[in-house]
Amino acid sequence: MDQQNPDTLTSVHNGVDQLAATSHGAVDSLANGASQLAQLLSHKGEQLHDVQRRLSESCRCQIREKPLAAIGIAVATGFLLSWLVRSRHG
Repeated sequence: MDQQNPDTLTSVHNGVDQLAATSHGAVDSLANGASQLAQLLSHKGEQLHDVQRRLSESCRCQIREKPLAAIGIAVATGFLLSWLVRSRHG
């Protein structure tokens, strides 16, 4: 039992090598997918930041052009939110 069959050792060695190669391929594929996802998320984040910037600027312009309307909308929104919160808790 102490002596091993050389053919068995070669088969085991080949099997381990093949498993290692397959595992490396899977890891490389996962890493590539994660990298692509990170790039996509970064791009989408930049797009969202741009939309937020444009929306903020648009709101600023509207408030500058019609300050009384903006105050009225803010007050009405505050009353509406207050009424909704009270109606859920009361």
